[in-house]
Amino acid sequence: MQTRPTCARCGVKHLGKAAVRLVQTWIVLRAMVRCYVRPMRQEAILACTKLAAASLLSSESKLGYPLHVWYMLANMSEAEDELVELMPEEATAIRKERMAVELALRDGRIDFRPDFNKLLCLVAEGGMLEETL
Repeated sequence: MQTRPTCARCGVKHLGKAAVRLVQTWIVLRAMVRCYVRPMRQEAILACTKLAAASLLSSESKLGYPLHVWYMLANMSEAEDELVELMPEEATAIRKERMAVELALRDGRIDFRPDFNKLLCLVAEGGMLEETL
């Protein structure tokens, strides 16, 4: 059950945190490709946005919105679905992390969270298209 009421000020805070997470994701991706951007598969882009949203929801669940854990798991599942056909290794990595969170919740450990930066780097690296010059 949500412990704090939802208000407009909280919505602004959520948008601000989403922007911060987007910038952090961009920094990780940019550093990973040595300061230049190569084209990525559409599935990888969608999966990265879902993982970034899951990361944001993870931090929100620690700040008084415990039900956001379930939204986090849903976003992880959607990211996995985006990748299952073209990038099965990355989809399996996301599934393992998601299952670990589910097992932790089942055992009553509500503080366990996956390493989203590692997952984002894995998906981005696998989703890069070959350069054509």
